[in-house]
Amino acid sequence: MTFGMKQVAIIVFALHALAELLFGARSFLSGTFSSQTAEEIAALSPQVMISIRFFGAALMSIGLLAVVTLLSIGVATRAGRIIAAVLAFFHIVGLGGVLFTGAGFPEVLTTTQTAGAVVIHGVLALGFLGVILGLRPADRAR
Repeated sequence: MTFGMKQVAIIVFALHALAELLFGARSFLSGTFSSQTAEEIAALSPQVMISIRFFGAALMSIGLLAVVTLLSIGVATRAGRIIAAVLAFFHIVGLGGVLFTGAGFPEVLTTTQTAGAVVIHGVLALGFLGVILGLRPADRAR
């Protein structure tokens, strides 16, 4: 078996699903973000915790979209490529949001949480762009 673009697409969708389901579940269940200190968590209002849980549910939803694409729709189908385009946009916007926020607060850019967000969003954005540009109709048969 050769390792082709379809296998790369499967890996990208699987990594996305894993990350979004894990980060989403953590935010949904705790009502907090992993980057918050104990003092920040103690100061959260119930309204903010509700918003964080809603955010967690949204992350789990886009993680489940990747699972459905992997298990049912297929990564090499037209629908799979459209979903890859939507997820590429999501991760490009996520990366832009981190960098835009960090530009106003240089101390934020040096934290491990920010570096992690840049790496995760950057790798997945590039991965999904590669899926969009690299998958051809012939890949469906492989």
